[in-house]
Amino acid sequence: MRCVRRWPARRHGRPTLMPATMSHCRRDPIWPLSMRNLPSATPSMPRATSSRVIPDWTRPYSFCAAFTMDIAGLTVDPQFLLPLGQLEGKGDTHALGKSGGAAGDLILAATVWLVNKPKSNTYFGITPFVYVPTGSYDRTRPLNLGENRWKFVLQGGFVKGVTPKISIDLVGDVTFYGKNNDFGSSSARLTQSASGQFQAFARYQLKPNLDFRVGGSFVTGGETRIDGIRQQDQASNWKGNVGMAWFPAKTVQLLATYGRDISVRSGFRESNRLNLRLLKVF
Repeated sequence: MRCVRRWPARRHGRPTLMPATMSHCRRDPIWPLSMRNLPSATPSMPRATSSRVIPDWTRPYSFCAAFTMDIAGLTVDPQFLLPLGQLEGKGDTHALGKSGGAAGDLILAATVWLVNKPKSNTYFGITPFVYVPTGSYDRTRPLNLGENRWKFVLQGGFVKGVTPKISIDLVGDVTFYGKNNDFGSSSARLTQSASGQFQAFARYQLKPNLDFRVGGSFVTGGETRIDGIRQQDQASNWKGNVGMAWFPAKTVQLLATYGRDISVRSGFRESNRLNLRLLKVF
C-alpha cells in the first residue's frame, strides 16, 4: 500500500493542512508474488490464476505520521507509514492459512511540492519512497505482510481543481525491487523487474473537512524470476475504489476506502478490500 497526499501552500511562513488533502493508497504485493509461485512441495495449496479470488476480505490498516518543512523555498513533508493487518485464505483458498505477525514493511517517504498554487487549486509533487524490510515474514508461510526485500518507488502526483468543490488527481509511479534471497520452502532467490502504476481520482468536497472520492488504478509490469527462471507473470491489473476522508481535527485525518479488482492478468483477484488509515501531522 502506498499513499500520495497534498498539503497546502505556506501560511505565515509555515505550511498548514488543507481540508482537501489528497491521499490515495495503492496495493502492493504484500504476500509473496501474490501467491503466483507456491513451492511444488505444497501441492495442497493452489496456484493463483486470474479467476481465483483472494480472501473474501483483506483488512489492511495503517498509521502514518508526517512533518512539514521548507527547503530552498519548497514545501517538503517527510513521513513514515506502517501498514498493519492480516491476510487469511477463505473458501477455496483456506489452505493458505493466515499471515503471521501484524505489521508490514516500514515505508519512508518525502514529498517535494514543485507546484503549490492554492488560488488556482493546482499542485504537483514528486515523492520518493523507500520500503524497509521490517515486516513479519516467514518463508514457510504462503501469506506474509512483509516482503523480506527493499523497494524504491518514485511517484509523481498532479492535482487540479475543476470547480470549487471538485478536484481531479492524477498519479503515476514506478517501483524498483530488491532481492529476496529467502523465498519459499527452498530459500530460493527472488528478483523482480520494475513495475508501474497509474491512478486517477475525482474528489467532491462535501464539507471543508470531509470529502468523497472515486477512482481507479492500473498496474503493469513486475515480472518475477526465481533462481533466474522467468515466471511469465507480468501484471496488467485494473482496480476501482470509493472512499471518504475526514479531518476531525486540523492535524488528524481519518481515511476509509473500499475497493475491488476489476480485471487481473496475474495473481489473485481481490473481491473486497477495505483500507483504514489514521494520519497525524506534526
